[in-house]
Amino acid sequence: MPRRDDAGGAAQRPEASPAAVRKRSDPLSVARLSTAERRDLAEAAADLARRRLAPLAPELDRGEGAAFDECWAGVRELGLERALLADELGGAGLAPGDILAPLEALA
Repeated sequence: MPRRDDAGGAAQRPEASPAAVRKRSDPLSVARLSTAERRDLAEAAADLARRRLAPLAPELDRGEGAAFDECWAGVRELGLERALLADELGGAGLAPGDILAPLEALA
């Protein structure tokens, strides 16, 4: 969902994926998200939880595998399944604090 800029016009929402975090020059370093990037990632996770995960709660409670697969697909789309994995290993190399709010939104 795009946010409005200070002038009241529509602003483009930045990419809200850990994969969108720029590569760091220090190998195996921990990437730090800016406050805006953290907020965007948390908002994207909350949107995923509200639109795709919450409606699946009854199926998840019954242990239906298709519902779990759908939830996991959403988590993968945000790039959260590899958020803490180092860049060099195919992850985003984020700090644990960077994914706390998104994980809380998904809970």
